[in-house]
Amino acid sequence: ILILGSGPSGGREGRDKDKRLETSALISTNNKNILINATRFLREQIGKYKIKRIDAVFLGHGHSDIISGLPDLFEFAGKKVPAYALKETYRAISRKYTKQYIIKNVVEPYKKFEIGDLKIVPVSVVHDEVRPERFPAIAWHITFPNKKLIWCEDFNVDKLPEKSEKYFKNNDIAVLDCARLETKMIGHNSLIQLIPYIRRWGNKKTYLIQIGKDAPHEKIIEVLKKENLYPQTEPAYDGLKILI
Repeated sequence: ILILGSGPSGGREGRDKDKRLETSALISTNNKNILINATRFLREQIGKYKIKRIDAVFLGHGHSDIISGLPDLFEFAGKKVPAYALKETYRAISRKYTKQYIIKNVVEPYKKFEIGDLKIVPVSVVHDEVRPERFPAIAWHITFPNKKLIWCEDFNVDKLPEKSEKYFKNNDIAVLDCARLETKMIGHNSLIQLIPYIRRWGNKKTYLIQIGKDAPHEKIIEVLKKENLYPQTEPAYDGLKILI
């Protein structure tokens, strides 16, 4: 898993690991490259990390930081790439673009599908608290041949549906929204808010993403060390490679 971006909508200026493009990743497995999120920075991410091929894209909801790179994805691939998203996300894409850039595969919460040797379950979460019906969001629970991953770049952990929580527990890797250090933010998590859940869920390794400007990389590590959660939990950064 290559972290192409670990920052908030619009990205984040900074130095070294605190310079963050919008959150996205590339999963490479079994001769397939699966993109999570087509961000505004996709063209830059493709060039920076010398990506040669994208075979599919996962779109967790319909906000601009998730779907604005679809034209660049189409141009890069030279064809429509299979996409996996909720029907409401495709409606958001249709409102933004008249041209069809992707092959639509409609997913449903908690209904498993497979790509190669991966088993994927879309998991309902709450992100857009103002317009949840217009912009419902999902996390991705992915089972590899020998490992389990939960990925969720945008959600409020305090409003996680009861049915969804089991997918956030006992994974080999969790990649979770941590937009702020202490201050609460609608539709996102602060580190302080997230810590009790990190303890409760028992994932072997947790990476934090969607990191905003008030949460410097080293400050997050400082807090995690005080909570005895480092290095089993740590902030992700652009260019991080996670072996699974």
